[in-house]
Amino acid sequence: SLIADGYHVHPAMMDLAVRTKGVDGLVLVTDAMPPMGTDLTEFTLYGQSITVRDGACFMADGTLAGSMLTMDRAVRNMRDLVDLSVQDALVMASANPAKVVGESEYRGALADGKAADIVVMDSDLKVTTTIVDGNIVYQDGAA
Repeated sequence: SLIADGYHVHPAMMDLAVRTKGVDGLVLVTDAMPPMGTDLTEFTLYGQSITVRDGACFMADGTLAGSMLTMDRAVRNMRDLVDLSVQDALVMASANPAKVVGESEYRGALADGKAADIVVMDSDLKVTTTIVDGNIVYQDGAA
């Protein structure tokens, strides 16, 4: 698995991971912290004061506490920081995770007999619509 935020793993190491493991050998993951989706710039986690800056969360001593990485941002980062094709980045975000958890028969691709779980992205690779089991659960910023 790969947290493609540029903090947990340097872009050069992300590129090395792709070259050594191959696209089919990697899964994009996030460790999005509690303030994800909010305007919070500070919060407490397990008694520690955490500051949000530059898309990541840091403890008072500057140690990385976690990221604010969303999956669409992970896909964009693989495209922008590693020069990976959008198609390959999407495989790492969808088909590969389905394989890892034993759900590839039902999820991870658009095909007959598979769950109608679909994320629609715009040309900037930002999520515009999310469909779960055939039902729209998110669209244009309104859940």
